[in-house]
Amino acid sequence: MGHLKNSLMVGMRFIWCTALMALVYFAMVVVVVRVFTPAVIFGVGLCALLCSYLLVNIFGVVGGRSKGRNGGESGEEEEDSYDNFRRI
Repeated sequence: MGHLKNSLMVGMRFIWCTALMALVYFAMVVVVVRVFTPAVIFGVGLCALLCSYLLVNIFGVVGGRSKGRNGGESGEEEEDSYDNFRRI
């Protein structure tokens, strides 16, 4: 129950990003249904890629990491691990 509550809270806090992700998936459905049906093969992956670019920033904010933060002794380690996360 806690996971559902947290996901709803994050979704409502970043409502514009949530709406933009829904728009990405809606646009892909329109393309698949009306324009080019085989686009479903690459469409799901493309939607996931576009939404992941939006989610990286949200997870950084929710997880307590921000690019401009200098965290003292462990600040560079945190930024290095965050940069590695972004490369994946």
